Amino acid sequence: MGEEISGSLFYGVPSGYCQLISKENLSGGGIKIEVLWKNDFLQYLDVKDLICLDGVLLIIRDMAKFSLVFDIYPETVNLTNLVEKEIGEYFAIEIDPIVKKVGQILAKKLR
Repeated sequence: MGEEISGSLFYGVPSGYCQLISKENLSGGGIKIEVLWKNDFLQYLDVKDLICLDGVLLIIRDMAKFSLVFDIYPETVNLTNLVEKEIGEYFAIEIDPIVKKVGQILAKKLR
């Protein structure tokens, strides 16, 4: 349409809730958070995939069996309320609908 769109385009679908299990201040004003998400869709995600937590688009920095790690940049810290969450509180999580659909298809085939 002739106009440049800055930022990422992401269409996420609600995929449940994840729990904040660690939060650490980073040099420069950012924070590192780790969330627990016991969901089968986790196996279809990878480092550098996009996820929304409480409507804020983030990049997965690291993963474990049931957790996701994010580095939240200082500007995002200043413009959102993500830093206000305490350990044990929950975020609404959204994933890419294609990831969700592929996971559902594979789960049916593996039954």
